[in-house]
Amino acid sequence: MDKIVREPVDTMYVKELDDNFIGFGAQTIKLIIMHLRTEWCVVTTLKKKEAAAAFHVQWDLTSHITKFVCKLGKQQKLCHDIGVPAPDATKVQHYVKNMYSSDMFDDKEMQAWEIKPSTDKTWEATKTHFVSLNKSKEKFNREREASTGAYKSAHSIVSAGSIGTSALGTFSTIDHQSIIEYTNSLETALEHTKDHAHSPPHRIITSNNWRPNRKNFSLKPPN
Repeated sequence: MDKIVREPVDTMYVKELDDNFIGFGAQTIKLIIMHLRTEWCVVTTLKKKEAAAAFHVQWDLTSHITKFVCKLGKQQKLCHDIGVPAPDATKVQHYVKNMYSSDMFDDKEMQAWEIKPSTDKTWEATKTHFVSLNKSKEKFNREREASTGAYKSAHSIVSAGSIGTSALGTFSTIDHQSIIEYTNSLETALEHTKDHAHSPPHRIITSNNWRPNRKNFSLKPPN
């Protein structure tokens, strides 16, 4: 198994671990890695300064909060590997500072974390608090957008229906009013026709059955 670590590097870097009798038999992967790191991976002051700066990485808000948590953890591990102080207390402080500056959480939500006892402000507890809160807000926003979209769709249908529709499409407001007036006049005419149909029949006077009115001797036929 130690070959997995030894073969990718030049012999000079692991030659000191090669025993004359048992070779690398006494070496484990962990020991070989430690040897390479302490003897050959010399970390300059500049590298340590860069690692410390990277540990204070900012949340760009374009990535998810869980990705920011992961990136912050990687930078902390890098600092530990090269001997740069990166305690959890500093990690928590930097993390919460980013939560404030992101404006993703209101004063009430931030205050809920602030009033927690110190024992509940470990890195794991702090990470879980804001990740869970962010997931809850994302769920709420998705549901609100879905309900808002459904309302707008229904409103557009009702608005279109209020103007009127036909087999040929939608009517304008003016056309719709004209159709209403026209149908009303048809209904009125139909009612008059029904009334006339139910009234007693009238005698129609013609030249064949007309007789002069003996009472007033009028010779004029009725109009």
